[in-house]
Amino acid sequence: MLCKVESLEATYQRAIRANASPRIMLVNSPSNPTGQVFSRTVVDTIARFCRDKGITLISDEIYSDLCFNAGDVGISAFRSNPINSAPVVMTGGLSKVS
Repeated sequence: MLCKVESLEATYQRAIRANASPRIMLVNSPSNPTGQVFSRTVVDTIARFCRDKGITLISDEIYSDLCFNAGDVGISAFRSNPINSAPVVMTGGLSKVS
């Protein structure tokens, strides 16, 4: 999955032109039903964008324990890096954990 800052910026600007006030971004990685997981590069891009725009990132990580590739990470993996850090709310649940 590609995540370009230009695409995020274009979407953000469309919302501004529509008189919206973007304040949150909701992501789901690993996602359901595809199982797609964001790469570290995509997570970093999203986190920096949210930080720069003052957007709170809501990360639905209910499937995070079902990620079997060590190179794939959830948004929470970047909370310890203050350079990339945006306000993050993580959600999850016990129903998807075996």
